[in-house]
Amino acid sequence: FPQYYKFNVVSPLAVRTKCRRLPDVCGDALDARGGGPAWALEACLENTSKTSLVFRDIRLDAPEGATAARIGGEAEVTG
Repeated sequence: FPQYYKFNVVSPLAVRTKCRRLPDVCGDALDARGGGPAWALEACLENTSKTSLVFRDIRLDAPEGATAARIGGEAEVTG
């Protein structure tokens, strides 16, 4: 006979994001290539588990037609 077990599953990571257009002193900020407005993405990662989580690297991929720069200017990702 098959045995069934019941247990709760909880996501160990909560992700909240905010996306906003960057203002400029003289109007709208332009991206580094001068092709359009600059945007900032803020991502908050929260550990919701009872144990520690360690991330070696976090990567955000740019959608097609957009460019993303790694913090620290190490690399540029083009979608």
